[in-house]
Amino acid sequence: MDKADRYLNRILRGTFLTGKEKAEWEAEMRTHINCSVEELEEEGLGREDALERTLRQFGDPGMLRRDLTRQTYGISMDIILQVSALLWAAFLFLYLQSQFRLYDSRLVLPLIPLTLQAAVLFMLTTRNRADRFGLLGAVLPYILLHVCLAIGIPEAVRWYDAVMNGYTPDWRSYQLFLSMMFLWGLVLLKGTKNTGVAALPLFLAFLYKGFDLCRSLNLHLFSALDRGVNSASRHEVLSHLEGVSIRLFALAVFLAVAHGYLQQQKSRPAGASRA
Repeated sequence: MDKADRYLNRILRGTFLTGKEKAEWEAEMRTHINCSVEELEEEGLGREDALERTLRQFGDPGMLRRDLTRQTYGISMDIILQVSALLWAAFLFLYLQSQFRLYDSRLVLPLIPLTLQAAVLFMLTTRNRADRFGLLGAVLPYILLHVCLAIGIPEAVRWYDAVMNGYTPDWRSYQLFLSMMFLWGLVLLKGTKNTGVAALPLFLAFLYKGFDLCRSLNLHLFSALDRGVNSASRHEVLSHLEGVSIRLFALAVFLAVAHGYLQQQKSRPAGASRA
């Protein structure tokens, strides 16, 4: 691997671009480098000196990587990861507070930074303005839910329990919630043609249930250490595990449907789509 290869690898490493995008960027940058080296060689420089000067003129790989990701995602990848790290720290802080009952646990405050973190990380799947609007639309149902809980609407707590937990008696609301998120994802897919953005509503449903499972496991382990195995606690863990499995299955089905839809759109003749 020569200096040019190492230089390009430093630029493209950790950009979260697709393999195709990386190949296209690498080919374009390599062409510019080769042209510059050839021009300098014609002026009398040796191959190594020409390559060294060309790479210096190209600039710092870190700066180029930030410019590249800014062009791709609309925002620097460094900012995406930094904001995500701050939201993760906020989630851990609020989660630890909830364990000591420092606020009303019904407000599910740890899930707010977790929701925002997922949306920020899913920025790495975006490519244009439509994707970013779609990302906002993907988290909108969850934002409305948290607003209703924060305001203290009486029905909000019951509705949250019904749609987020499979073990509640309100099974129809539970089914309706997943169906609505599935359909909302299809609407986002049609508008953005981006599987990552469209899958976010169902991914958040999976993430919320995973949070409930982790919290339940935590309580179950402390209960087992303190008073021995509790059948009610164990049943709650199994119920959460069932909910996680159902949401994961719904997400997998959605991804398969989305992949088939996009493949059909790509294979459709241009004239047929205009018609």
